[in-house]
Amino acid sequence: MDSELRLVEKLKELSQLEPGLGYRAYHAKLKEHPDFASIGLKKVQTALQHLRGSPLANEQVASNLPRALPIDPLEESAKDATDAVLLAEIPGRGKGYLAKRKIKRGEALLHDVAVCAALVGEGDIAELEAQCRRGRLDEVMCLTHGAGTEDLPGKIQNNVFQTTRDVEYCALFARVARLNHSCCPNAFVDCSRKNAVVRALVNIEESEEVLISYVPVSDCLELRKEKLEGKGFCCDCKRCQAEAASDPSTLVPCAEPCNSSFQLDTGEVSCPSCGSILDMEKSRENFLHVQQVNDFMRTPEASQTDTRKLISQLLTVKDAAMKSPGAVPPRNLHFLTLLNNLSNLHFFCAQNLKGQNREDALLAFFDCKALMMTHYQNLHGGSPQRDISYLVALQRLLTIDLGNPPEQLRKAWQAQLQRASLLQYGEMQLPNLEGKKHGKSDVRFCICYDDDSPVIIACLWARLKGLDFEDVVASLCEERAEWDKGGESRLVERSTREDGSSEEVYHTLIRCPRPFWDREILKRQWRLPLDCQHGQGCALISRSLQDNIGDKDPEKVRAFVHKAGALIRPAQDCASPEASVCSAGTNHEEDLLSLPIANHFCSTGTELTSCSQIDMGGLIPAWATNYLSSFVVGKALSWTEDLRRHCASRKLPSEDADNVPTLAEISKDLMPGWTENWDDTELVVPEDGDGLRKDTSLTSMAWSHFWSSGELSS
Repeated sequence: MDSELRLVEKLKELSQLEPGLGYRAYHAKLKEHPDFASIGLKKVQTALQHLRGSPLANEQVASNLPRALPIDPLEESAKDATDAVLLAEIPGRGKGYLAKRKIKRGEALLHDVAVCAALVGEGDIAELEAQCRRGRLDEVMCLTHGAGTEDLPGKIQNNVFQTTRDVEYCALFARVARLNHSCCPNAFVDCSRKNAVVRALVNIEESEEVLISYVPVSDCLELRKEKLEGKGFCCDCKRCQAEAASDPSTLVPCAEPCNSSFQLDTGEVSCPSCGSILDMEKSRENFLHVQQVNDFMRTPEASQTDTRKLISQLLTVKDAAMKSPGAVPPRNLHFLTLLNNLSNLHFFCAQNLKGQNREDALLAFFDCKALMMTHYQNLHGGSPQRDISYLVALQRLLTIDLGNPPEQLRKAWQAQLQRASLLQYGEMQLPNLEGKKHGKSDVRFCICYDDDSPVIIACLWARLKGLDFEDVVASLCEERAEWDKGGESRLVERSTREDGSSEEVYHTLIRCPRPFWDREILKRQWRLPLDCQHGQGCALISRSLQDNIGDKDPEKVRAFVHKAGALIRPAQDCASPEASVCSAGTNHEEDLLSLPIANHFCSTGTELTSCSQIDMGGLIPAWATNYLSSFVVGKALSWTEDLRRHCASRKLPSEDADNVPTLAEISKDLMPGWTENWDDTELVVPEDGDGLRKDTSLTSMAWSHFWSSGELSS
């Protein structure tokens, strides 16, 4: 026991003098000391794990780290949250939050950290339940169960949020779950899978209850009631009372400038303000025509009809629906769908026409969208909150490639977007709210590691739209130097083999952020030309040479590439994720605000797939691996964008990444004998044969996790 304590104390002394070394480096330095001349590598590794696992040691080393940018932007916003609320009993509502003081519009008033989070889908509640049982179970069991069961799954179901920033995730926030509901809320929850920040939508007075909306505020009364049934209550807020008395989806505005309306569902035919007459029968007839033309636009026959003829038909219906005395309710979903279908047709024409005809079609598209967005904005019921679908639609309309909206309209939309983004998300620009629901990213990167192994696996997949194979291969080496900026990559040997492949030896120095020591790698790389189905491609496979080549630098740590490979090949044809209009189909109501783009296919482009399994030269504690992961993930994504810019002069839009290659597919493209470099498992053995021996299937785990989700694994 005394010898173990002496070993830990000596390692602590060495780590203070030379922080960041791997266990092999510390082992070598310890053997220089007489008391530890015969120390084994395994004992050093175990003692180092014990030392680095100490909370005090972690705290001391972490205090010397430069502050990394948080992966979650809400970690920064949390600093501004001041806990300006008080949990109290609310008559008729149970517990809720009251303002402890006056809260200003836009102020962050509450921050919370997720109890649990999971991907939305089958088994999400079970996953959340498992996480709760491992952590803050007592907090969750204190929450209400709504109309569900009183057990843990029922409480989770009643209180879970679908996150606003990681839209494919749901998360449970124990404090935020105490906020009560209103269909005209005075606060908004901005949340990722890790953090939640509540911001005030309006000025809130002292002792006033802070309320959020559990449902989209643009939903109609009946839809909101339906969604709230599972919460175990029926909302009776002022908005619900007003809409129950006068349904906005059945209101027809008076043609005269009196700011009054007819109530279509009550048979009201005379304007209560100016006495103007509504032709009830004509209005119902026009409304029926609107429904019929929308139904037709969903049929295969519509996709075969001449676009100009369709525009003429829809314009006739639209003009009749807006003309008094037979106008239809403009805030009805059927009328909004008509406007969306018509704008899609104009957009399709703008894509396929030239000159003045193209400009006219694009202007008609923006005019139609502007009218639709105005009516859709009114569906938010007087609330300053704007639903995500509405904000995403505004952002798409401001960033389409085909052309800009008229200047006055552009400024108005931009102002709306900035106001809502600042109010709800605390940022001048809208954060990424679309996630994978609106098409997968064209770049995926993840790092997989095991706390008990020095092996780290990095996986990268990228689709480079519009870039030829030759462009990518020519740029790859230069951009590799950018990836290792501040380091060195030196070609040591090069030769060409009879099968057409080339063999190269590289010595690479990787600069690591402080306090970690730089790593150096000596590896042999093979480049094999491939005759792929869609054109020319190549495979790059590399492995480290033995450890004793070249003199060791005492200020660097040797890292080892167990296996690494990259496959560069032409991208397979794939439909654009935003294809949706006219001669190729129409938007449905559930996708009402999507930006219409005609079906097109990407027949040019290159796929880059890479996976590396590296022994970093020693175990890295979990806190350090998390820090390095965020550092490398950001660097990898930036490098991929640099590669794009190197190959093309303009930034390229994202493409759907459905055709992601699997490990088996990559192996099929390689010649016999090459697939041995892609074994699913590997025995990790130190070069001196002493100590660590660990069977690991990390490579297989990394590939399957990478292709299925593309998320960072820990």
